[in-house]
Amino acid sequence: MIFLYDNSIEGFLACVFEAYKRNGPDTRIMPSAQLGQIGFEESVFVRADGEKAERVMRGVLKRTGSEGWDGVLRVFRTAAENKDTVIYNYLRLVFEMPEPRTASTMRHGRILSRFNDPHVIAFAGLLGKFNFETHRFLGFTRFRETASGALYAPIAPDHDILDYIMPHFADRLIGAPFGIFDTNRHLLGLYDGKTYRTGYIEASPEIELTQNELAFQTIWKRYYDDIAIEERKSERRRRGFMPVRYWKYMPEITNDWERT
Repeated sequence: MIFLYDNSIEGFLACVFEAYKRNGPDTRIMPSAQLGQIGFEESVFVRADGEKAERVMRGVLKRTGSEGWDGVLRVFRTAAENKDTVIYNYLRLVFEMPEPRTASTMRHGRILSRFNDPHVIAFAGLLGKFNFETHRFLGFTRFRETASGALYAPIAPDHDILDYIMPHFADRLIGAPFGIFDTNRHLLGLYDGKTYRTGYIEASPEIELTQNELAFQTIWKRYYDDIAIEERKSERRRRGFMPVRYWKYMPEITNDWERT
């Protein structure tokens, strides 16, 4: 049986509720947009249901605490096509756990420590990839000075990490308005100096860089190239520490004026 949903977290959790209730073998969950990948397997579309979604959420929170629930949300934001089924199989293990008597006995690690369980391995693998990319973009995100006075940074992550890096930069750039645009998903995060929000936009934002910004990019790239020790250059190590897929929006690699 394949359970389809509308790509929302409420729709997915409603699928988890229905799939667990039916307890059928070889259950899969996927967004309805992937319907074309289904062969002759039986499928059913499950509508988003806030009450069912909340019941699933409460069940996870009771057994694993906020850390476990946060892990589910993070894996749900990965780009893996099988993420929904991976989460469902993981949650089946969670729901088999007895409800803890006290808050101190809620341990997310109790499940993740089952290293011999393939469902745990799959879930932990996706969670690790999401966390790793989130951490990398804290260092690889590059802001530009715009004519509006706000800072701007385009990024192209594999996973939907924008909501997880916005708090970091809001804390670092206290009082400085900025925007981060996920070019893969057309998601824009805006910080006005006090609060931040994220949302989908249809068209890419039109950004005008200052002349100072273009000059600084030139200086920064020249400095980056000049401090390199020719005899110790290793392209393999460079790509290991700074993978090529992050280079697109890094001025020390390619200036914005070189892209136009």
